[in-house]
Amino acid sequence: MATQKEMIAQILQKQEKQGKLLTEMDIALRGPNYDPNEGGLISEVHQNTKCIKEIKKKQHKIVTWGITIVGAINVAGIIFVIIKGLGG
Repeated sequence: MATQKEMIAQILQKQEKQGKLLTEMDIALRGPNYDPNEGGLISEVHQNTKCIKEIKKKQHKIVTWGITIVGAINVAGIIFVIIKGLGG
């Protein structure tokens, strides 16, 4: 019968093999650009940063157009009130 120390060593060895297998599966599913040894995580972070910048640009455009439309409606309302006041 194996001692407790030997059993723990076997368990750790199996866990290490499982960890390597999971890492290889993860790299296989995500592609070679994800490999942390090749700087894949850095490229993924840069890609996410680019996506966030694009989303912020689109949000800025939407807010700008919204303000422009509301401003145009307000100006049209003011013109309407002035015309109504002069004519009536």
